[in-house]
Amino acid sequence: MKACALRTFPEFPFILAVFQLAATWMACGQVTFSWQTIGDVGNPSMVTRPSDAVNVAVTVGSMDHEYAISKYEVSNAQYVAFLNAVASQGDPHGLYNPSAEIHELGGIVRFGTGPFTYASKQGREDYPVNFVGAFDAARFVNWLHNGQGQADTEDGVYDMLEEHLLRKAGARVFLPSENEWHKAAYYDPRSTSEGGPSNDDHYWLYPSQSESIPNKAVIDGAGNITNPQPNLANWGRSNPYGLCKVHTGGPGTETYYGVMHMGGNVVEWIEDRNSQDPSRYDIRGGDWEKGHWDQRNDFINSTSPSHESTYLGIRLAATLAYAGGGIDAAGNPIQPGPIVPDPIDPDPGNPDPGNPDPGNPDPGNPDPGNPDPGNPDPVDPVIPDPVAP
Repeated sequence: MKACALRTFPEFPFILAVFQLAATWMACGQVTFSWQTIGDVGNPSMVTRPSDAVNVAVTVGSMDHEYAISKYEVSNAQYVAFLNAVASQGDPHGLYNPSAEIHELGGIVRFGTGPFTYASKQGREDYPVNFVGAFDAARFVNWLHNGQGQADTEDGVYDMLEEHLLRKAGARVFLPSENEWHKAAYYDPRSTSEGGPSNDDHYWLYPSQSESIPNKAVIDGAGNITNPQPNLANWGRSNPYGLCKVHTGGPGTETYYGVMHMGGNVVEWIEDRNSQDPSRYDIRGGDWEKGHWDQRNDFINSTSPSHESTYLGIRLAATLAYAGGGIDAAGNPIQPGPIVPDPIDPDPGNPDPGNPDPGNPDPGNPDPGNPDPGNPDPVDPVIPDPVAP
């Protein structure tokens, strides 16, 4: 195995040693994730609709096999490892967007004029990566599927020479499909009497296991949610800091399957093209600046695959064999792929349990079209938020 020397930044002598160590570990070690198993095979589907297509019905959510989904959104530190592995000698595919350094809500800096070294901004290692397009996310997935290190980014799960993303047979880790994402976010096998969604329909309206508008997260300057409580999400410009760390918030931000921040923080790429406009890819879950409508189970947003912004990020899905779960035909435990210890900041999500602020559920704002004045993201204006259904 190639020895890993400490990466230094001679052109930036003020960079802290801990910053160097973080970049070194991420460049030399395996990128790892925490996974949640999504079971309840053969679950019923539900009908939802694409953005601005109120008369179009789309059936989603039913799955005929178990799979895994990442408990947390992909972090800056995880994406930094990818960049240092595949884009240090050059970045012909534009995997790094300089806005990630320029914008105050970006989290990654690049050093040098070639070769390059990448690192998370100090203190933003555990924030969700942003300023990534759909094809950046697909290449990240190919790299993971192919074993990381110097692995290929151009084929594996998705053939990047193809016009559109098409998941290949045998894929081990991938961007979620509409069905995979939707089930992990909203489905609950419990009946109403057992604590599940109303009317025994098995799908919550919001990913935070709720039929009502989520409470707004209060976030401190270090990216921690300080008002953990049930039915919680980072949305609607509820704080001056924008994004929160991927591990913060506690159970109130989780789906039935224990997946965090599927509502709010960053909206997440889906591998499926939009049913009404195949030039666009679906994005799900809402984000830190939009209204609550984007989080609902009856709404599917979409955008150009080249769109990159403060509010667009990545979540992964995987086979159980990759994630490490279940047993094989011989009854032996399935061994995981290169995964598991995740965090630079495990943060259980409750730094301030005494905070009396209930999170400002803001019931008086139905978000009628989100005029979004004062959008702080000059790099790419926000995706228009549709009129409430």
